[in-house]
Amino acid sequence: MNFPNQKLLEFVRFLVVGGLCYLLGLALLYVLTEHLGLHYLVSLVIAMLILSTIGWSMNRSWAFRSTDPKWLAEAQRYVAANLTAWLITLALIALLVSGLGVNYLHASAAVAALMAIFNYLLHRHWSFRKK
Repeated sequence: MNFPNQKLLEFVRFLVVGGLCYLLGLALLYVLTEHLGLHYLVSLVIAMLILSTIGWSMNRSWAFRSTDPKWLAEAQRYVAANLTAWLITLALIALLVSGLGVNYLHASAAVAALMAIFNYLLHRHWSFRKK
């Protein structure tokens, strides 16, 4: 199937992958925080680590359709990009929860929405850049 705008299709695929990972991460965040008693930031880091592996695999194979044989370098760029995004995410969520009193789940949803475009551009132009 030939989609008229391949970049738009790629962005939609990225959002689908991100949405699936977000929902899985939100469930994991809730379980780790509410049922295992972990601090919400510790739970968030654990969820991000698990979902990063899933996200890289899905983004590489489906969203960005990368066939770069240097997959290890690509994975390293992906992890570096995610670390940057995670630091921003952690800071924003901590600010919303601890500074403004927003519920941690609501804060996570708001920050995820804000970070979607930043993450797409970072991964498209750096992690999965086309040569």
